[in-house]
Amino acid sequence: FREMDAIIKRSGMRDRFQGLLRKRLNFLCEYGRKCTLKSDMFELLKEGHELYSMKFKGFRLNIRLLFKFYDLGNGEVSIIVCSFIERSTADYRRAMEAAERRFQAILADGKE
Repeated sequence: FREMDAIIKRSGMRDRFQGLLRKRLNFLCEYGRKCTLKSDMFELLKEGHELYSMKFKGFRLNIRLLFKFYDLGNGEVSIIVCSFIERSTADYRRAMEAAERRFQAILADGKE
């Protein structure tokens, strides 16, 4: 979350962002994969290997959090793996690559 903290500091809207983040996390916990019903807040990325994006528009910065779902056997959890500022599709591609690497690292760490 270090990268997200740096992004939020640059936005100059820490309190507002934290409120929106709480709202989105609550919605995500309640609806799981159906979170995309709120398309203004969430989307399933088309070429993202089951990566989802949590959207924060309306700031000077177009903040995105990428996450994946993982089945623990007794239920699914969502794992936030990357945050970034979207400026172009190239930003998304780089973030998606980083998110996938981090997710695989998390899975590898869990098997040790």
